[in-house]
Amino acid sequence: MKKFKEKIRIRALWMSAIVIGLAVSYLVLFLNQDKLPKMPSFIVSFHAGVLCGLELLLMLDIFKNVRATRDEKALKKLYIEENDERTIMIMQKTGAMGITICIIGLGVGTIISGFFNEIVFFSLLGATLFTALVKGFFKIYFHYKF
Repeated sequence: MKKFKEKIRIRALWMSAIVIGLAVSYLVLFLNQDKLPKMPSFIVSFHAGVLCGLELLLMLDIFKNVRATRDEKALKKLYIEENDERTIMIMQKTGAMGITICIIGLGVGTIISGFFNEIVFFSLLGATLFTALVKGFFKIYFHYKF
C-alpha cells in the first residue's frame, strides 16, 4: 500500500503543477488580449469557462487524492476503485484512453481556433462534444451490459 500511496502523492503533485500552469496560461492569454487577434466575447467567455471548469475538476481530484493519502480507509477504497477488473474491462472495451486523447486534442484545437476563426471554432467544438458524448454513451452501455 506504500507504493500506491506514493503513486497517489506524485499524481497529486502533477495535477497541482497542471493547475498552476492553467492559471498562468489564463493570465498570460487574457491579460495580453490586445496582442491577440480580436475574438467575439462569447469565445472569450467560453475559454474562461473551460479553463475555470478544468481548474475546478483538477482541484476536486487533488483534494480527493490528498485526503486518501491521509486516511487509510480512503486510500484502500481508492486502490480498490482503481484496480477494479470490471472498470478496467469497460475502459478497454470503450477504448477510453484513445478517445480521451482525441477529446483532449480536439479541445486544444477548439481553444486555439477560437483565436482565429469562428466557423472552425464551432466545427471543432461540435466534433469535441460528439466524441465526448460517444465516449459517455459507450461507458454507460458497457457499465450496464457487464
